[in-house]
Order: sequence, then C-alpha cells, then structure tokens
Amino acid sequence: MKKYQVEVVEKLSRVVEVEAEDYQTALEIVSTKYADSEIVLDYNDLETTDYHEYPSPKIKDNFEIVLEFDKDEKNIVISCDDSTGVNYNCVDYEDLTIALQDYIDNYIEYEKENDKDDLER
Repeated sequence: MKKYQVEVVEKLSRVVEVEAEDYQTALEIVSTKYADSEIVLDYNDLETTDYHEYPSPKIKDNFEIVLEFDKDEKNIVISCDDSTGVNYNCVDYEDLTIALQDYIDNYIEYEKENDKDDLER
C-alpha cells in the first residue's frame, strides 16, 4: 500500500476591538498585543479546516488571469486566457477571496504526477 502526505490547514480568526485614532494605529496596537501573547487564538477561534495534496500540484502552463469588476452590479468576471469567464457576486473582501479561490480550484489546470513513488517511504 502507498503512503500519501496530506496537509491539514486550520484558519483561526478572532475580531479584536480597540480604541485608536485610525485603522493603522489600531492595527499596530492589535499586532503588538498579539506579538506579546496578550491575544492568543485557540480552538474556540477555529474558522475553517482545509486539506490539501502535499506537495501542492504544479500549475500546468503559464496563463494570464483577467478580472473584470462592475461595482454597481457587485459582480466580478474571472477568466483565464481566451476562455469563457465565470461570474461571481462580490460585495466585500471575503467574497472576492472566495471567488478567486473557487476559480483557482475549479478552472486552473495542474500537472498530476502519474506515480506517487517519490512520496512512498
């Protein structure tokens, strides 16, 4: 039987409220508190868990990605080279991140190794 490596990736997230004159100052306050272990994320802050093939597959060919955003419609069209674009509704940063990840997961071609012997031990 072959052995495979699977990468487990957890995303921890917590919203921290601080008083500051501007966002940059708030960011500095929070990052300092985090660096000084005054803010410690734990299992209660788990947002997502993902599993990935390891090592990650390599992108098959060079490609050019095209993003067209219509702010009024809150719509983004993502396409690669001359292929047909895919529409996503994006209102904020998180929506855009999800749209890009979905496009990458479903429309970018990767090289698949025929044999995983290099991962066997």
